[in-house]
Amino acid sequence: LKPFWLEFLLSPIAQSCTTTLPASQQAMAVATTPAYNFASKGYQSLFAGQPSCDSDALRAGTIEYVKNFDEKSWYDSPVRTVLMGQSLVGGKEQKTVDAFGKENGAQVVATDAQAEEVLRHIRTYRPPKVDYRAEMRRIDQRILSMPMAGEIIGNQALDFGKQDGITEVVEALEANAVEQRINDALFEDEVNGNVKIGRFPAFIGCVSNFSNFLDLSRKVMRNMELGVPVVVLSRNNTTQHMFRWSLLLLDLMKKEGVDLGMLTYFSCDRKQKTKIFQACPESPAYFTCSREVAESVKKDLPKIMSSTGGPNTMVTTSFTPEVSTALRYSAMIENKGQCTAMRHCVVPDCTEDMVDQIFKPTPVINHVLESLEAKGFAGIYAGHKYECGPDYKSLPSQPMIQFRMASRPPSEIDEKWREPVVDITAPSSQDFRSE
Repeated sequence: LKPFWLEFLLSPIAQSCTTTLPASQQAMAVATTPAYNFASKGYQSLFAGQPSCDSDALRAGTIEYVKNFDEKSWYDSPVRTVLMGQSLVGGKEQKTVDAFGKENGAQVVATDAQAEEVLRHIRTYRPPKVDYRAEMRRIDQRILSMPMAGEIIGNQALDFGKQDGITEVVEALEANAVEQRINDALFEDEVNGNVKIGRFPAFIGCVSNFSNFLDLSRKVMRNMELGVPVVVLSRNNTTQHMFRWSLLLLDLMKKEGVDLGMLTYFSCDRKQKTKIFQACPESPAYFTCSREVAESVKKDLPKIMSSTGGPNTMVTTSFTPEVSTALRYSAMIENKGQCTAMRHCVVPDCTEDMVDQIFKPTPVINHVLESLEAKGFAGIYAGHKYECGPDYKSLPSQPMIQFRMASRPPSEIDEKWREPVVDITAPSSQDFRSE
């Protein structure tokens, strides 16, 4: 949960005590665990008093935004590099695509000269102050409230096909209150000389399915409020919605007097990205991605903090209606565009007919608006064909869903991101036991 790189001294708490405190007080200070340390008593105390919000109003505002959305707007205002609040254009023009590869807008990739400007900014920029907590928290409140919340949820729904971005924003509001308190405890520790917060600009590798929570709130705003500049990186798909919240954030920063050098949006190709990574090994990086991408980035940015995806396994000792519903929701959540989604489940004595009955109620949708209006989150998008190989079968009741059954778990398994595919391990009840 620590959304920033801590440049700890050799022994932060001890270092702060050795020169000014008597020996008895030094021992007490060393024994004190900072409140931002995971699972400490102080950490636990930060969870009380989480805010609530009107999810129905969020949903209504999102539906209205999606219904009135002008598709031409993502062409007229293309994704582009924004440095010190200024748009950099003139580079290569290309089209952007959504989560399923459908064209949905335009992008201007930075020229090599502009990429050098971004690198120079990263290497030389120093924030005018390090405590932006008050300003960023007012911005936080604005951007996660209506009407802006409906806009960022709607953009994510249109770009990624997120069926339930409302719950994500509700969770962000609840988590933000906790993470702000964690930041307060960390900042207090820095003021007291116990730690030093590294303020090299942080690279933000956005994740499509939780961009409003993990990227905008946790990776970007929590860093910025403690004076850590951020560089938001474009993606090769679903890059529209995070560019749009970057523009909203920059506009709010102007109104709050936050220095615009704190946030850079870098519209770049892979070569430019790699070059900047290699030039900034001291910078932290926050990526939510595949294991392969995280491993690749770590070669150039050793201070990467990465949350990777599945495949995930669910194990149940008995089959009940509640378990059936949980299996269906988890395997199809956001058309399996979520890192917590189930890819493989273990169900003793399961049969092919049982698997068909599990997934039979799964709705098929043509547009994200259908799920938004129905309060759904686990529908399958129509119009796609999936081929997983000869070992897999299509379900009779839902031919788009493919499954594979065996009495023992597979030796290897592919996550099959955004595909309705599931592996079932069905041992006999007699064989199903722990050793």
